[in-house]
Amino acid sequence: MPARRLSALLALVVVAACGDAGHTREGTVTAVPASSLHVDDLVLVTVDTLRWDAVDFLGPHDDVTPTLDRLAAEGIVFPFAHAHNVVTLPSHTNILTGRLPYQHGVRDNSGFRLPASVPTLAETLRDAGFATAAVVAAYPLDARFGLDRGFDLYDDYLAGDTGGGDRALERSGQEVVTRALAWWRENAGQRRFLWVHLFEPHAPYEPPEPFASRFAGEPYLGEVATADAALAPLLAEVTAPDASTLVAVTADHGEALGD
Repeated sequence: MPARRLSALLALVVVAACGDAGHTREGTVTAVPASSLHVDDLVLVTVDTLRWDAVDFLGPHDDVTPTLDRLAAEGIVFPFAHAHNVVTLPSHTNILTGRLPYQHGVRDNSGFRLPASVPTLAETLRDAGFATAAVVAAYPLDARFGLDRGFDLYDDYLAGDTGGGDRALERSGQEVVTRALAWWRENAGQRRFLWVHLFEPHAPYEPPEPFASRFAGEPYLGEVATADAALAPLLAEVTAPDASTLVAVTADHGEALGD
C-alpha cells in the first residue's frame, strides 16, 4: 500500500478485552513526538462499553459493525488489549494521559478531577500546532472533571434532565458526529486533533429503529450497531482518499452481559 494511502487510512482498532482474532493483523506502537507525525490530522474515537466480541471482525457476528469492519480491514487491529478501569472517566483519563490510575489519581466517575499537573494528549498536540476539539456524549466526561484541558473546543453539551434516567445524561451518536463534522470542516486547512465519544452501547439498551427490530432480543448488539452507523459519515470523511489522517478507534471498557 502506498505510504500516503497508508497514512490516510491507518486505523488502530483497539478493543477493551482480550480475544482471539486470527484473521486480523496485530500491530505494535512506538512513541514519537507529536511534531514528527507524518500525518496532517489525528482522530480518536472512543465507543463506551463496547465488548471485543460485539464487533464483527473479532466476534461471531457478520451484521453488526460494517463501518468498523471496513476500517479494520484497511488498518491494524490490536486483538489483545485491556482496559485498566471499567468505568468511563478514569478509563478515558488513562487514554488521554498515557498514565495509570495510581499515577493520574482519577479512580471513579465521581469525586475525582484530573490534576492540573498531569499533561494531556490534547495539550501536547495543541503545543505542536494542532487545532483540537472533543465532542463527548455523556455526563461522566463533563468538562468539570478535567479532561477538557488542551482542547480549543470541548463540546459536552447535554440537553438536561428530561426524566429519562440515565438516558437524560447522554446524547445520541448521530448528534455527536454531526457536531464533530461541523468542527472538522470549519478547521480544514490546519492540522487537527479530534476526539469523538459515543455512548450508545451503555445501559439501558434501547436502540432506535431499525436496529431495535433487527436485533430484537439482543438490544445490546442493537446499540452497538447504532453506534457503528452513527460513525459512518465521520469515518468516510476523515479517511477520504485525499486525506492524511491517523484514526484510532477504541473502547474505554467492555460489558459483562452476565458473563
